[in-house]
Parts: sequence; structure tokens; C-alpha cells
Amino acid sequence: DEQIEALEGEVDDEDRELADVQSERKYKEAELEDLEAEIEAAEAAVEEVEKLETQEENLESEIQDLRTRKDEMQSRIRSAFDSSIETLVAEFETSFETARLTSQFELVVARNGRQVSLDALSEGEVELLGLVTAVAGFNAYDVEEVTPVILLDQVGALADDNLTLLADYLDDRADSLVLTAYPENTTVGAQQIDTAQWQ
Repeated sequence: DEQIEALEGEVDDEDRELADVQSERKYKEAELEDLEAEIEAAEAAVEEVEKLETQEENLESEIQDLRTRKDEMQSRIRSAFDSSIETLVAEFETSFETARLTSQFELVVARNGRQVSLDALSEGEVELLGLVTAVAGFNAYDVEEVTPVILLDQVGALADDNLTLLADYLDDRADSLVLTAYPENTTVGAQQIDTAQWQ
């Protein structure tokens, strides 16, 4: 009986130890599952970081391409502006001898070899310079491929002879040139539309 009692005590001890081991095992398995989930999340985060890094590289490359294109377009606009200014000064009656666009696209006008303020120019000259700048952009961006029409409204500050010169100057730059003019302006060679007849 004593031996049986002692063995039963040992069995109870072994059962308790087994229960402790099983409990510890379950705890470790749960810990392992948590760690595996963390590893999985970390791997997913690493993949996401790699994707974002690739995306960032692509965007940086795209930004660089756009900056290069912007610089090229600005250079083309300034070049087209310079070319147009030579024609403008040669053909139109202006009080200035030249004008140019800076790299920041500020307009610099010179008279008698010295820079003058835009405020010193007549309204017609300012209007001409604005039109030349617009035409330079029109040429540089190949707008005629998108729309074959140049439409100028409210060109009111130009003298009649300068308006005729402007029409001649713009005539071959688009399939159609439409501009509004006052009744007193000359419309040599133009198809005149009288809006008073419209209903």
C-alpha cells in the first residue's frame, strides 16, 4: 500500500509536470505564431518599402525628364521670341530697338542701348510684345497641331497700319486667323463679318 501510495504521488507529480510542460508548449507556440505574424508583417513592409523606393526612383526620373523638357521648351520659346522680335522691330513702328525674355521669363526692353521700363512704352507696343510672346509659345509648343486657328480679340491699342502688319505677320502661322477690329480699321484682303447681321 505504501509503495502504491508513493507511486501515485509520483504519478501526480509527473501529471503536474506534464501539464506545466504542455502549458509552456502552448505558450511558446502562441509566441511563435505572434513572431511569425510579425515576420510576415515585416516582410510585407520590406516589400512595400522596395515598391515605394522604385516608385520614388521612377518619379525622380520623371521629374528630371519634365525639368529637362521645361528647360528645352523655355529655350525654344526664348529663341522663337528673339526671332519674332527681329521681325517686329524691322517691320513695325516701335520706339524700342530690341527686347528679350530672361531665363525667369521677365521681359527686358531696350531703347538706345539702355533698358527701359515697360511703363515707358505705348499701349500698342506693350500689346505687340504680348502678342509676340504668345506667338513664340504658339510656335514652341506646336499649338497649330492641336488647333489650326489663331483668334485675337480686343486688339485695340494697335494703330491701323500696325494691325495690318500684324495680320500679315500672323497669316502663315495658322490655317485660319480671326481677329476683331474696330469699324475704322482697314481690312485689306480679309473676309469681313458684321455681327450686326446676326440673330
